[in-house]
Amino acid sequence: MNHPISSLQVIASPRMGGAETSFTRVALALDRAGHPVVAGLRRGSDLARLLEDELPMVRLPMRNFVDLGSMHEIRKTILRLQVQVVQTWASRATWLTRAPPGVVHVARLGGYYKLRYFRHAHGWIVNSRGLRDWMVGRGFPPDRVEWIHNFVPEQAPGTLPAVTRNTLGIPPQALLCAAMGRFIDKKG
Repeated sequence: MNHPISSLQVIASPRMGGAETSFTRVALALDRAGHPVVAGLRRGSDLARLLEDELPMVRLPMRNFVDLGSMHEIRKTILRLQVQVVQTWASRATWLTRAPPGVVHVARLGGYYKLRYFRHAHGWIVNSRGLRDWMVGRGFPPDRVEWIHNFVPEQAPGTLPAVTRNTLGIPPQALLCAAMGRFIDKKG
């Protein structure tokens, strides 16, 4: 059976951050590549305003981890859209999503979160090798935990980035090391 919607992408964040930026890139890339996406977003979130004209969406309360109404609405949405895959982003959206039989639930983690919120998913995508090793070390099946690093859009050939070594005053021969992320415990 061919389904018009390829996946439901669910995230419960009220504001923009790293996961939300990755969510936007992935959802739009899938949709533009011919794999139609519906975004399941928290009502009033920054993402709902950002993606309003870009993707079809379902707005859900997703207020807390015991929001049974949202749990019911997510499941009802999965059945109504007849999606084969639901991908959830971070703890709350994953915990509130209970895929019905025949629907694959993939959870995306970007940090060392409480794993009890993720165990019911069928597969997991993480953004670092260390995070994958940590999950496998805690009993997650190695063949269902995939490491896919966050990606950034490529620049057009011949264009300079907005910030260069020169603009920062870094000599060409200097060793340059850069990292992105918040320095908090759950990020490791």
